[in-house]
Amino acid sequence: MNKSLFSTILLCVMASGFSTKVSAQETYLRASVGSMGVTSPEVTGTNMSLDGTGHATSARLGLGLKLTENLGIEADWFHVPGTSMNTPSGPAKYNGTVLTATLVGRLPLNERIEAIARAGIGRSRIDVSASDYSYHSESKKNPFVWGMGARFRISPSFAVTLDYDQLGKVGKYSNGNHVRVDMISAGVQFNF
Repeated sequence: MNKSLFSTILLCVMASGFSTKVSAQETYLRASVGSMGVTSPEVTGTNMSLDGTGHATSARLGLGLKLTENLGIEADWFHVPGTSMNTPSGPAKYNGTVLTATLVGRLPLNERIEAIARAGIGRSRIDVSASDYSYHSESKKNPFVWGMGARFRISPSFAVTLDYDQLGKVGKYSNGNHVRVDMISAGVQFNF
């Protein structure tokens, strides 16, 4: 799947939501900050072993549309910050972005709290550099993504969020294994 196909799918999903004549309270904007984990593979298809895990503070922005009481769609941008890790082949650094389009299921637990589950597709661009080898590479993937979380409604137009997102296989070495990313975050949601 290329960028134009991903964009087309995202626009179709968003357009189908708007055609259901949702009320103004069913659109929301979300921002959160959290810890992103990057797992680098041992097998890279080169003479390097970049086996390791690193964590860094990351940001996420999202736009959502509630289609029914229990179903909605979301589009999110995740920043993969400069995540450094020590590997058997020396230091390695990963950075990039992941865009996602997901279908969201909601389960109200009471009038203020709801549980969230989501699944969909992503578009990632991940750069890696290994300074000891003067190595640099870029990888683009279309990973399956999923997540879960909770919304704590403070008022009809404001909520506090807590989420875990598995952004999946966001990068791959040509003759090696995948780079994986996940994130746990807390943030705010503004309903319009």
